[in-house]
Amino acid sequence: FPSHDSASLDHDVRAALADIYIETKDYIMAEKLVQAGLNIVPDQPTLVRVLARAQAAQGKYESAITLLLNTPPILRDQPEHYSLLAALYQKEGRYDLAAQIYADLVHFFPQNGRWWTGLGISLEENKDTQAAFDSYMRSLSTADLDPSLRSFVLGRVSELSKGQGVVMSGAIAQLTIS
Repeated sequence: FPSHDSASLDHDVRAALADIYIETKDYIMAEKLVQAGLNIVPDQPTLVRVLARAQAAQGKYESAITLLLNTPPILRDQPEHYSLLAALYQKEGRYDLAAQIYADLVHFFPQNGRWWTGLGISLEENKDTQAAFDSYMRSLSTADLDPSLRSFVLGRVSELSKGQGVVMSGAIAQLTIS
């Protein structure tokens, strides 16, 4: 390890440092740092999530999924744990499981546009066009969509509304103007 004493680091500091290692693609250091923390506090949710992200960054989706499934916190307390799990399910093409998790997330956190978008993507991949359209529309009604995600969602709404038999409300005209 570099000059820091990894055994005594607070888990939030350890997670932040591991995130830096992940960003610089030093996955071995990230995993060592997180694992040292998990040896001190097994199943610590933040560290588990960072370790899963490190695994996912290396394409080890199934390992990351297994790790997250083996350490399930309460959804309302650790929604990012489940958001990561849903995103990994999407990467693995397991859209039904991703949709279930995103549906739970938006039930408890209805103002999160990212999770409405994730639900829309999963439903669309499962060929549930009307539900996907509705999820995308809910996503557009939230305040937290960054411009690139908003553009993606508008594109999906436009595509789904072309001859797919989705029921559109007058809200789409208002949303595309704003």
